[in-house]
Amino acid sequence: MKKNLNWHPMNSTIKDNSSFKDIRDGFFESLLEKYKKDKKIIIITADQGAFLLNDFKTIDSQRCLFFNISEQHMVSFASGLALSGFKVFIYAISSFLIFKTVEQIKIDLDLNPKIDLTLIGSGTGLCYSADGPTHHSLEDLAVMRAFKNINIFTPSNYIESASISNTIMKYGGINYVRLDKGSFPYKNKTIKFSRNENLVKLNISNSLKCIISYGIIINYIFDNYNNTIKKINFINLIKANPISYKTINYLKSFKSILIIEEALSEVSLASILKEKLYGTDIQINEISVKNNNNYDYGSRDYLLKKLLFNKSNLMVLQKFLK
Repeated sequence: MKKNLNWHPMNSTIKDNSSFKDIRDGFFESLLEKYKKDKKIIIITADQGAFLLNDFKTIDSQRCLFFNISEQHMVSFASGLALSGFKVFIYAISSFLIFKTVEQIKIDLDLNPKIDLTLIGSGTGLCYSADGPTHHSLEDLAVMRAFKNINIFTPSNYIESASISNTIMKYGGINYVRLDKGSFPYKNKTIKFSRNENLVKLNISNSLKCIISYGIIINYIFDNYNNTIKKINFINLIKANPISYKTINYLKSFKSILIIEEALSEVSLASILKEKLYGTDIQINEISVKNNNNYDYGSRDYLLKKLLFNKSNLMVLQKFLK
């Protein structure tokens, strides 16, 4: 596709949904199959709903709990269940699930690393764009990364979401899944993904340049720069915490890295990798949200064009792709 400064995320809208499934369905459909057989699985939600949750209730309503808008109590209650041997999954809007419960996550979860509890944050980044800044979640990656015992997963489509769900059920532990919403294309029926794997290599070349992204931004890059990025390495950071030595050593093989993400620059993945790769000769560039003083309401595409894929950031991308 020809590069231009008029790129708009709306290009990634899926019109034929027969070939695609929502990211959320990947996680919950996989979990539902385990829920039918494992009586230790408990689903907890706050002021949040999903069509598939009705299927969980139909199977066993006593293991599907609703806490309304009391997120702090919900996390503490869930940790008690997990300490009692249950496998607990909490589903809520990420901006409230994370930022309202930091103390509970610190004390009740991170200090109990042997429990099986998964936080599922719905609507990451600018997903709930029409609801305004109260619902934006551009800092959650940095907040959750501070906790050493919590794995952070960032699926970009249905297949990855299902694979993460299966991985969590296999290995347990404390997890945070940044579960966006929307239907996006996927070519593979499965992906190879192990407990300690951070990366999915979407494109491999002999170039010493590498683009790193995660979540649904992966789809936007593919839609608009697919032909150009074939010339360089393109990596999906499907697990953002912890970042393994294997991953860092692999990234050290590049001379230039560009991180593209729907996050604030000051607390982005780019800032994390700059720290991890400090002292190397690698040139690290980033495209992220540089200004959080945004009080606009509108579609996600509108906010992405204004805050992330604006003219200055697209110039950074085009310069990197030369």
